[in-house]
Formats: sequence, structure tokens, C-alpha cells
Amino acid sequence: MNWCLTIRGTGHEVREYEGPELDEEDWRSFCMLFRQFYMRGEPLYIPRVCGACWQLFSDEDMKREVGQLHAEWKQTLKGTTGTILVVDGVLLNPEHAIDLLFYGDYFHSDVEEAAELKHMRELKLPLYKMLVLEKVRRLTGMILNLGSIVAFALEHGLLRGGPAESGGGEPSTSTPKGGEASATC
Repeated sequence: MNWCLTIRGTGHEVREYEGPELDEEDWRSFCMLFRQFYMRGEPLYIPRVCGACWQLFSDEDMKREVGQLHAEWKQTLKGTTGTILVVDGVLLNPEHAIDLLFYGDYFHSDVEEAAELKHMRELKLPLYKMLVLEKVRRLTGMILNLGSIVAFALEHGLLRGGPAESGGGEPSTSTPKGGEASATC
């Protein structure tokens, strides 16, 4: 996804901006898929998948890769790198920005988050949209990367109890007890 934002104005006053417009139907469809990896209650929530991989991978290099990916996921959501946005004197981290969109607009009707999202739209902050798109793009790359890591591990028998260790059969697909294994990733 390419993003170009042009802002015209002086000081803190934005008078005009140009940016790409997303097709709303395509964006909502994408969000329906993305939420399966992003939202805590979903079975494919990335920290949970990382925890399962950590427990199932027999190869230490693969475990290290998954651990690095999990750390990058958490850092991206904290907003310590890349685009940051301060609204009304408060840092808007990417996780909160994405949550506003999901819980305040698309998937749930959280009254407080809907009101905060409405306020953001009233401020006409193009950077809010840019922040969300940038971070969702980065997180999507991580999801795809994790998928490649898992596919490689499956293909090369790098799972505990998988064909390489047991001489055949299907690899285990159970998740770690208690959901995500953030202490080990």
C-alpha cells in the first residue's frame, strides 16, 4: 500500500490535505479478516499463535524468529517507532487507534470509543487515518511472515512430535494452556 499525504497550512492549522481514499467495502472486508489475527478473543490472535509456535517448534532458530516477530508485534502496537500522533495533548498509540476503529465503528458499538472516534473525525485528522493504515500494513506483513515461518516448519518437520520426530503422523495443532504464551515468546 502506497501512501502519500499532502498537508497545506501554517503552524498547527491544517487547511487542506490530500490522501488516498479507500474503497469502503474492500476495507471492511479486509478488516473482517485482519481482526481474526488482531483481536484478543480470536483463535488466531497473533500472540497466541506465537505462543503455540514457541511450544511446538523443535528448532531453536525458528523459535527465535517467532520470538522476534512477537516482540515486533508488541512494539508496533505500542507506537514507539514510526508515525506517532498526539491528540489534545495525549499520545494516541497505534493499538488504541486501531481499537477505536474496530470497537467504535466496525465490529462493536462501544459508546465511549465511538464518541472518541467521532471526535477524531470532527478534528479532520488525516494523520489518524494514516497512522491506522501504516500500522495495519506493518502488522499484516508480520501475519504473512508468521504464516511463512509456520509453513516452513511444517514442510521441514520442525515441530515437536511431528513427522521428523515421530516417524509419521500429523503435527500437533493444540494451543498452549491458558492462551497466549507471552512469558516465553
